[in-house]
Parts: sequence; C-alpha cells; structure tokens
Amino acid sequence: MTIIIGIGNASRRDDGAGPSFVRECRARLRDAPGVELFESDGDPAELLGLWAGVPLVIVVDASSSGRLPGTVTEVDLTSGSNGFGLRHSTHAMGLTEAVQLGRALGRMPGQLRIFAIEGEDFSHGEGLSPSVARAVTELVQVVEEIVGRGELQSRRQA
Repeated sequence: MTIIIGIGNASRRDDGAGPSFVRECRARLRDAPGVELFESDGDPAELLGLWAGVPLVIVVDASSSGRLPGTVTEVDLTSGSNGFGLRHSTHAMGLTEAVQLGRALGRMPGQLRIFAIEGEDFSHGEGLSPSVARAVTELVQVVEEIVGRGELQSRRQA
C-alpha cells in the first residue's frame, strides 16, 4: 500500500501546492492499485493516523527556504535524517512534529519520502504561482513513475 498526502492550505496561494498535487494525482492515479490519496492541513495526530505502519508514504508540502520558486527538494526520512524539507515547511506545527512524534511512538511508515516545493506567494487567495504550478505537474509525473515501478517492492526483493 502507498499513501500520498498533500499538506497545505489552498486559500494561501502556493501553500496549496500539496492539495493541488493530490487533486492532479487523483486524475492520473485513479486506477493504481493500493494507492490512497489524502489532503491534510498537517496536523501531527492526523498524519500519524494516516501513515503508521504503511509501507510507503509520499508527502508533498510547500517550503519557504529562499530557493528559487518551483524548486523541488526530496527528503527520504527512512534513514532517520531530519533533512532540509522539514526545516523549511510553511507550517508552524505539523510535519516536523509528526515525524518526531512518530519516531518516539514507533508509528512511522516503512518508507517516508517528502517532496518540498519552494513557494513564491503565500498571501491570501487561491491559485498557485506559475513556477509552483509547473513543479506540481512535474512532480505528479515523478510520483506516478515511483508508484508504477513498485519501488518499495523492488527494494524489499533486493
């Protein structure tokens, strides 16, 4: 099973990258077996409930690190690294706390891959900036390939 979670607030422009990503995935991955898609505001308890014990979890969230808008940074937290993507989330509480709590309680997924999309505009309103919209579409293709390859199953067999 694969869980895909888009974190964010669609009413804060580029902070809606995660939910926008999930909406695009719903159209492209609707026939993919064993894939479930969720939109989240990043509440740590909700995230733990979604991912605990799941073999592969992919999370997409907006970041604000000063990189070029639309830059995608991948962080694989399977190894225990805290990684860049968590330190620059656009949420005061959420993903970082969920990972820390999940580790402490033994409620982590088998593999946790986070994709942070660098935002440009976090003001009130709807709609992504052009660079973030492009990054979302490109990332959907990347995740579609990950799911299609059965990447986790390949790693287990090796």
